[in-house]
Amino acid sequence: MPKDAPSFYRAARAMREAGHFKAATEYYRKAVGYDDHQYDAWLELIDTLVRARRIAEADAASLEAHENHKQVRALYASRALVLAHLGRSNEAMQFSDVSVDSADESWYARIVRGEILVRMDSGFRADALDVFEQATRLAQNAWEPAFLAGWVLLDAKL
Repeated sequence: MPKDAPSFYRAARAMREAGHFKAATEYYRKAVGYDDHQYDAWLELIDTLVRARRIAEADAASLEAHENHKQVRALYASRALVLAHLGRSNEAMQFSDVSVDSADESWYARIVRGEILVRMDSGFRADALDVFEQATRLAQNAWEPAFLAGWVLLDAKL
């Protein structure tokens, strides 16, 4: 049984990878409850809530994370993802700009950028695919960005 922030985070990742989103979100919440500076746990909590179509919860979590950690560029990507799912594409792109334009070469920020592009207009599909490829090259392990990019394209019926 997990007992601290890192162990709850590892358990949450295992649950998410197995498709158990409810258990994953509970473990992610415990991880950030133990350590509010577990930025990866925040990011994955918000993403998991969005993928589970729990947008109101994702919105609340992304607002909390963003307000508490405005200096963390990856959390701008999380906020952008939620805004895109709320249909607020212009705001989403502004948050995405902050996360993508940072010195941090975040694969996740690029996945979110691609998702925003696809949600804005399917005519941006080629641009989104380019961004998804960038994300795959930046990741240490290509399976996660490839999985999310595939999910985004399937969700957009592309």
